[in-house]
Amino acid sequence: MPVLETFMERAFHMSASSLPSLSHVLFAYLSLELLFFLAVLTIHRTKMTPLSPAPPYCSSSNRAITSLAYIKKILARIEALNPSDAGSALRSFLSGWCLNAPFDTLKRDNIGDFLAWAMFNRHLRDCGSKEIEQIDFFFDHLRKKHGVVLPPGHNSQVKSVQLSLEPVWFLHRPLLMYVGIFMLEKVMQFVLYCAGFSKKSTSRHDGSRLHYWYRPPLVTSDPPLLFFHGIAPAGPLFYLPLIFRSLLGNSGRACFLFSNPAVSMSCSLTPAGEGAVVGGVAEALDRYAPGQKVCLVGHSLGSCPLTWLTRAMPERISTVLLVDPVTLFLSHPAVAVNFVYKTTFSRVTELVIWLGASTEPYIAHYLKRNFWWYRNEIWVDEIPSSIQVVVALSMDDEIVDSPLVAGGINMQKELAGGNMDHVKVVEMGGGHAKCIYTPARWRQLGVELRGAEKRGKEC
Repeated sequence: MPVLETFMERAFHMSASSLPSLSHVLFAYLSLELLFFLAVLTIHRTKMTPLSPAPPYCSSSNRAITSLAYIKKILARIEALNPSDAGSALRSFLSGWCLNAPFDTLKRDNIGDFLAWAMFNRHLRDCGSKEIEQIDFFFDHLRKKHGVVLPPGHNSQVKSVQLSLEPVWFLHRPLLMYVGIFMLEKVMQFVLYCAGFSKKSTSRHDGSRLHYWYRPPLVTSDPPLLFFHGIAPAGPLFYLPLIFRSLLGNSGRACFLFSNPAVSMSCSLTPAGEGAVVGGVAEALDRYAPGQKVCLVGHSLGSCPLTWLTRAMPERISTVLLVDPVTLFLSHPAVAVNFVYKTTFSRVTELVIWLGASTEPYIAHYLKRNFWWYRNEIWVDEIPSSIQVVVALSMDDEIVDSPLVAGGINMQKELAGGNMDHVKVVEMGGGHAKCIYTPARWRQLGVELRGAEKRGKEC
């Protein structure tokens, strides 16, 4: 027994001495975090800082138009929706794009800075004479039609939004967070494999591949479901309860879950842009659902692909479900100001959105270098009547001005005189992204989706 005790004691000391001490583990971890921090700074300087070329303006029918024509279209909508006091609405519009600065503090060049970015993706000082003429049209319109005159000069205390020209500002995240998200992605892969999905990638379109998960149909006549997630860690992961329990249910329909790593906190600088999405979706449908019409569902930033697809291939779409969409009335300042430029927070959820999403390095890069507001805005009144559209709005949304959107669409429906009966607005309680974690919201969205599909079959 003494021999055995001596052997056990020596074995214990040998094993304990062979293990790294806590200080060594901590030093190794902090070294990795420092290296990761330096890598992010290098990526920021070399990859995130350069500006991206702006794509051309286009109409809802995918025809090329001038930026001035688009600005005129925005002015016409503001005037149509505010017939009794369009001047006041335009003042509010301009103040919003100057980060809600009081209108009497704005000067002509402050708005000129905004218009130069919005119309030409450049600074006012870099605009040529032809571009200045188009900017001047805006000021002449305000003065002649609404009596709104801005004093000359520039107020240095006022900042206007120039999203794609601004530096990419972010708050650094630890490497450990991204390791955790990587593990969540593996969990998602396991769940999807068990649910009958397989991972697919398209060929390159516009320089990028589109990645998605596909589940083939069972015996069903329901159209395939295409889902596009918003800003969320691990992409579609946290939407799976909504998708499985409500949107798919027991229908057995084919399902495509498309991924955008650039807004999934996956350390990706390669976005699923418009060209990649339109070309990739067309390729996926030609392969797995040839000749079929499809149902599109997008949440938050995932409503951008719905804009691109309804514009590029309306003949292949039967139903569109927009949930907390950031793309409706995107030419109004609420979404940009509330998500990117928020500096004061009246609710905890606003702070959570700012810390968790707005300031994440790769999301910030996507928004500053790959988010083109005029290509992403969806004009729901111009969607063909052959497509059933449901707009599901959270009326206490921290990002979207839901009362403005709901009121605007309902007024457009009144002005259309029955030509927008294919569009339905659903006003829901709660804030942005409540659909991710609320079973009652899952059921409600499922009911609305099936109702829209039924209306489409009856038309």
